[in-house]
Amino acid sequence: MKKLSDIGTIKEILGRHGFTFSKSLGQNFLINPSVCPRMAELSGAAQGVGVIEIGPGIGVLTNELCALADKVVAVELDRRLLPVLEETLAEYDNIKVINADVLELDLQKLIPKAKWADAHHWFIWHGRLTCKARKPLCDECVCVELCPFQEKNITK
Repeated sequence: MKKLSDIGTIKEILGRHGFTFSKSLGQNFLINPSVCPRMAELSGAAQGVGVIEIGPGIGVLTNELCALADKVVAVELDRRLLPVLEETLAEYDNIKVINADVLELDLQKLIPKAKWADAHHWFIWHGRLTCKARKPLCDECVCVELCPFQEKNITK
């Protein structure tokens, strides 16, 4: 797979699939070549660990997560991105892409019951790393769409 953090590669892939951004979905894709590997590393993704990613976009972070974790479930709302993800994640067999609105999914069915307590702790851990009291990193947060404080903290 070509380097997904390269803007030329991204334009080529999106053009091949006829994809255009949707303002109504607030689409912004994380492509920074130094951020995605670091996010995957800090997420705790590793052998023996499963990951749920919300809004994989074109799969830049997803690729990094698949390289580290046993299993990755990516929930993507925009069905137009499914063929893009099929292409960009083709080399991995540990990925499952679900076309759905994460707010309407029963996440308990995606996370084995034995891991429910861990999932709760993962969200808290993410919050402590990203939602710093005086300087939250909302512009970088992958959960910003779910956050009740996003209006207050996102820089315009």
